[in-house]
Amino acid sequence: MKSVHEALSIRAEVMRRFEDLCRFQDDTPFTITVVGGGPTGVEMAGAFAELVRGPLTNDQAEAAANIKIVLIEAGPRLLPSFSPKLSARTKSDLEKLGVDIKLNTAVEEVTNSAIKVSGAAEIPSQVTIWAAGVKGEPAASQLNLPLISSRIDVENSLQVKNYPHIWAIGDISGYKDANGKFLPMVAPVALQQGKFVAKQIINLAQNKALKSFKYRDKGSMATIGRHKAVVEVGKFRMTGVLAWYAWLWLHLFYLLGGRNKIGTMADWTWNYLTFDRGNRHIMDSI
Repeated sequence: MKSVHEALSIRAEVMRRFEDLCRFQDDTPFTITVVGGGPTGVEMAGAFAELVRGPLTNDQAEAAANIKIVLIEAGPRLLPSFSPKLSARTKSDLEKLGVDIKLNTAVEEVTNSAIKVSGAAEIPSQVTIWAAGVKGEPAASQLNLPLISSRIDVENSLQVKNYPHIWAIGDISGYKDANGKFLPMVAPVALQQGKFVAKQIINLAQNKALKSFKYRDKGSMATIGRHKAVVEVGKFRMTGVLAWYAWLWLHLFYLLGGRNKIGTMADWTWNYLTFDRGNRHIMDSI
């Protein structure tokens, strides 16, 4: 899910399937599967579980009882970039929400009604959301620049190798950390690299020495559900209600404009008090 249009399409498909369950009343199972146990997959699975437990159960409990949420992760634990303790807490919280978690399960193929996995029986799935990683911008292969994997090969200064007047930042940049790993394809990386390159261009224009880029990891957080989240900043870790409020506050803090902050806070408060019992219009496009 990378756009509002895609989010609306997922919502429309889930709500349309739920209406079918309500209309036919024949105990037909409906499985929503999220592939990928990183922050995106965990948040998606938790959001679906809360939707089923809250609004859909209040609308039609018999139909909601036939909905199953499955989270598939190829590795041995969820949130592999977090500490093992937070991974275990995340798994426990999701299971309390009713999510069926399948670890060490590698997906081989996704069809319209099932997911084929390695060494096990296929998993029925009427709606599948892929959250198992992303690729870099494909334009990198069309620029006739040196590549490393699918990214542009760069120096420590983020200059493209052999092209000192071209810089590559964000998802397209092949910069590696001290452990030899690519930096994650997330906004904080691109933001820090953009500010860094702006200063390097000024230094270059003034014949000053260039510096090496160093990524400052400000921590990670993931929301699991209502009053459930995990936060990790260095050695500091937080879970539960306090972590959930920290996640809300941080997202609110980075919104631009006072009106946006006030409007978002009002919407969040209303959704919190009413458990998001809004209208059920199905919109396939915007």
